[in-house]
Amino acid sequence: MREIVEFIFPLRLHRLAYFFRGSIVEIITSFLSTYGATDDFRYWWIPAAILSVYEAFFVVLPRIRDVEMSGWWLLACLVPFVGVALGIILLFRRPVLLSHTKPEASDSVGHQQIAFPSGIS
Repeated sequence: MREIVEFIFPLRLHRLAYFFRGSIVEIITSFLSTYGATDDFRYWWIPAAILSVYEAFFVVLPRIRDVEMSGWWLLACLVPFVGVALGIILLFRRPVLLSHTKPEASDSVGHQQIAFPSGIS
């Protein structure tokens, strides 16, 4: 069950997942706004608004986290042309690698220093 929740509501998104999720949400929202207004479906804007909120918090924000930008950049998505530019930047920006280990000490040449057991110098 945890995997399903993490799939629907991710904490981080890489480039390909960001592209596919964003494209699917945009296609569904465009379909709702185009055909929902012409049919007898009076409240087409409710699912479109829900999808827009989903896209902001579970597509764009995880991608912003993945490239280690501030979450305040999410507000830039509300500005019409700035949001498009930010989306393109997020699509092509390389994710930051999560390394939980500290890099090993090395000398100025780039070789690793040898650690001797205690008592040997």
